[in-house]
Amino acid sequence: PSKGGKSTPTTGDVVTVHFSMQLMDATPVFNTKDEQGDTAGEPLRFRVGQGSVIRGLEEALLKILVGQTVRLIISPDYAYGSRGFYPTVPANSSLIVRLELLHVEAS
Repeated sequence: PSKGGKSTPTTGDVVTVHFSMQLMDATPVFNTKDEQGDTAGEPLRFRVGQGSVIRGLEEALLKILVGQTVRLIISPDYAYGSRGFYPTVPANSSLIVRLELLHVEAS
C-alpha cells in the first residue's frame, strides 16, 4: 500500500485515511469508522494540499507512514480557528485526533 517504495505522502498525492476527532473534553466530533455517521464506516479519500481537511491533518499526513496510526492534539489555528465548525466544534477549540494512514496514490 505504498507508492513506488515510498510510504509517506507528498502534496498532490491522494490518501486514504481513517480518523476520529473529538474536543478536548472528549466530546466526539467525527469518526470515519462510525457505521451510523456520514461515511458509514468507510475511510476518507482525498488529495493532500487542496484544503479538503483541516490544516493540522494535512501537515501530519506529510510526516507519517502508510500503516501508522498517530494521536494528535491540533490547536485552533490548525483546526477550525475563530469560526469553529457549527454545531459540533466551538470557536477556538483544540482537537484530539486519531489518524491512520491506510494508502497513498502518487499524484
